[in-house]
Formats: sequence, structure tokens, C-alpha cells
Amino acid sequence: MQCEEWLFEKAEETVKIERISPWESLMMSINENGLGGMIETKKIDTIINILDRSIDEQIEKLNTRSIIDVDIKGGIQELVNVVFSKAHLDKASKENMSEFMWNKTIRYLTSGFTQPYSSIGKGGYFSYERLELRMEDDVVREVEQTLYRLKTQYQRTLDKSDFQQLVHNYSPESRLSKYMSIRVKEVMSKYEHLKDLTISVGGQIKLHPPKLCDVDSVIWHFDGDPMFIKIICFLSSQPEPDGSFFIRSNFRNNVYTASHIRTIIQSINWNETCKNIKLKSLKDYSIFLLSSHMPMLDKRGSRTKFSTDSKTDIYDPTYFNAVVFKGVECLHRGGDNKRFSRPVFQGLVSGRKK
Repeated sequence: MQCEEWLFEKAEETVKIERISPWESLMMSINENGLGGMIETKKIDTIINILDRSIDEQIEKLNTRSIIDVDIKGGIQELVNVVFSKAHLDKASKENMSEFMWNKTIRYLTSGFTQPYSSIGKGGYFSYERLELRMEDDVVREVEQTLYRLKTQYQRTLDKSDFQQLVHNYSPESRLSKYMSIRVKEVMSKYEHLKDLTISVGGQIKLHPPKLCDVDSVIWHFDGDPMFIKIICFLSSQPEPDGSFFIRSNFRNNVYTASHIRTIIQSINWNETCKNIKLKSLKDYSIFLLSSHMPMLDKRGSRTKFSTDSKTDIYDPTYFNAVVFKGVECLHRGGDNKRFSRPVFQGLVSGRKK
């Protein structure tokens, strides 16, 4: 395994952090999802590593200029052509997939939260972080009023399976969203590449009664839009944890196992892939078998046991317990509360460079 190494000082000790190659990063995810042996590596590995390096250089440049290098688009087109060279995929489908991946890449590059690999070496790479919230009285009253309305609505409705009835939207201009923006900004200010961002949060309060949840949230998954990060804040405590939030970073024993290219590809949902390309054999999809909701992600273990050496953090439903995280990079799941209600605020966080 080829690794890039950094040393940095932390709490009076020298810490060595390594980074595996982009191709190894991609294959690690493929193998852990039971898809090993289905990917032909000829030519693809070199293209992946070169393309990933170009993306990292572009992220560094975006700190000083905002023009995106069109050579990255050419690299994406080359990758798609090589991946599907033996699959007899028509030209239009290849062009559609190239354009779709290019658009994902643009959103990844222009997200204020995307960091270059150099930030890892400085010990300043943001993955996720807990927020200790102490909301002002007027914000607390607003939250409690919203929850009261949602609970009343749930008690009155005849169709208690309609999750969308139990959601209240908050614009970035609302008091709750502005408060969350301030707290997220405090977190970002600790990271060199993120400290100058203008932060904006918009989101929803979701009631989540027992056994009624968003089915896409309860399985292990990545988020699909590289432009945003997320914040989740629990709005009540429970007698015992029921519907906790689980999250894992891409650091394993001081080795960074993700990559730009893996993040971009895994942000593509399988349904999105199938809209752009249709192939007879599953094997022909190659690296695009990776998906934001991969088939084996929900088999990675229980609350206390996982099949890899990644560290898993668990956030239990406690009043105003919150976490801000890169959902497009960090494997996570939440919900699945069986006995108690689980009201939460879930926000999308945008970061714009000044």
C-alpha cells in the first residue's frame, strides 16, 4: 500500500498521519461493500490517481482564484470512456454520464467545505464535530411551539404513515436557522481552510414519532450533494437511547482512507446512475457500482461491533445535543426509533467564500 505521510504536533506529541492513494481508497470502498473482483483495474487506476491529483490542485487554487480547470472535465470523459470501453455503451450514454459526474465535481469543487489534502497534514481536516447548544429563550419558545403544532397535527390525522405531514420548514432567515449558522461558524473558524466562510443554514424540524421515519436515513449512507454539509440537533431527551445518530470518519488508525474521486463517485445515487446508463450485466458498471446508498452498507454491524477498524461515534437523543458533519464524506445513519418520539432539527449548511 502506497501512503503519503505527514507529521504534526498535537498535545505535545508528534502524530504521523498517512493517506492511501485515490485508487486504493476507491477499491477499499468497493471491497468493503462486497463488490470486490468485479472491477477491472487495467488503465483505470492510473486515470483515477491523475484525475484526483488534478482535483486536489484545483481545490488549492480555488483559495486564490475561482476558474475551474477544464482539463478535469477531460479527465472525467477519459475515465468514463475507459470504464465502459468493453461494455458496448452508446456514445450518448457515455456523454450523459460524463456530464453528470462533471456536474457533481463542480458542486464538490465549489463547496466552501471541500478541503485539500494539505489540510490533513496540519491536523486540521474537518469531518464532524459535536455542538453544545444553549439556545436563547425566544428560539426555545419557537421550537416548542412548532413541536406542539406537529404533535397536535399527528394526533388529529387519519393517515399516521405520512411522514411529510410531520415536518416544518425553516428558511435561512428564521431565528432558529440564524442561531444554528452562528454556532456552525464557530466550528468552522477552528479550521484553516474553512475559517473565512460565510455560513448559512436552512432546514426542517421533523417530529419522528415511534416507528415512523425516513427509510433512507436509517441505513448507513452518504449524502448525495457535495455542495452542503449538515447539522442535526435533537429537540428532546429520551428515557434511554432510541434512534441515535451514528457517524464514522475516514480516518482509521491515523490513516486517511478517503479521496476526492471516491467522494464524488459515492455521492451518486444508484437511481441516478441508472438514469444515465443502462447495462445488461452488473459487472459492466465497474466503479459506478459505488453509490450513496450501497447495497452492503446496512450490513456493517450493530451499535457496538463493526466489520472495519473505523471509529464510530454515537450521538444519543438528548435535548439540544447536536452534530455538524460532512455527510457526503462520512458514513452515517439515524432514526429508526421504535419506542420514543425523536424530534430533530435537520439543516443544510452552505459555506460561501468571502
